[in-house]
Amino acid sequence: MSEVLNGLMKLDKKMAEPVIKMLSRAFWKYPLLTHFFPDESRRQAVAESVLAMPVYTCLHYGEVYVTSPGLEGAAAWTPSKNYPVSLWGLIRTVPVKYIMGMSGAARMQSVDRLLNDIHRRLVPYPHYYLEILGVEPEHQKKGFSSKLMKPMLQRLDRQKMDCFLETQDPQDVAIYQHFGFEIMEKSEIPDTPLVSWAMLRKSNRK
Repeated sequence: MSEVLNGLMKLDKKMAEPVIKMLSRAFWKYPLLTHFFPDESRRQAVAESVLAMPVYTCLHYGEVYVTSPGLEGAAAWTPSKNYPVSLWGLIRTVPVKYIMGMSGAARMQSVDRLLNDIHRRLVPYPHYYLEILGVEPEHQKKGFSSKLMKPMLQRLDRQKMDCFLETQDPQDVAIYQHFGFEIMEKSEIPDTPLVSWAMLRKSNRK
C-alpha cells in the first residue's frame, strides 16, 4: 500500500482478505445482516462474502482506501459509470469462494435490486457512490470515519462531483449528515422491518 490521498493508503489486492475480515467485524450487527441471518454461525459464513463484493469490485472499478497499515477502517468508492457491476464483472474480480458464498445470501438479492432501482432513479447523472465504510469495532468513535471521509469528499468538491450512499442503520444517518449528506428518500424494505435511507452530498460548486 502507498500513501495517495491525504494520509490514507490505497488498498492493493494482497491486503483485501484482512480488510474483508475487519469489515465483517465492523458490520457484525448491521441491520440487514442481523435481520436475514439472526443465527450467528450462518451470519459469519455469509458476512465475508457480502462484504467481499464491494472490496474486490472497487479495487478494479473504483477505489478502496484504508486508514493505515493497521487497517483501523476502510472505505470503498465507485464512480457511477461503473456501477452496478455486471455478473461478468463479478466473475472477473471476485474470488470464486466469495461468489459461491453469496448463495447463502439469496434472500438479500431482492433488497439489492430495490436499492439499485432507488439509486438509479434518484441520481441519474454522473456521481460517486460510497459503497461501504467500516471501522474496526475497537477503533470506533476515535475519528477514523472522518479520516476516511474527508479526503475523498474534498477531492469530489474539486471535481464538482456529488456523492451518493444508502444506509439501513438509523445510527448512521446523523453521522453522514455531519459530513454534508442529506436524506433524499426514506424507503421501507418490503417484507422486513427495515428502512433504507438514500442520501446525497452535493459538491461545493463554487
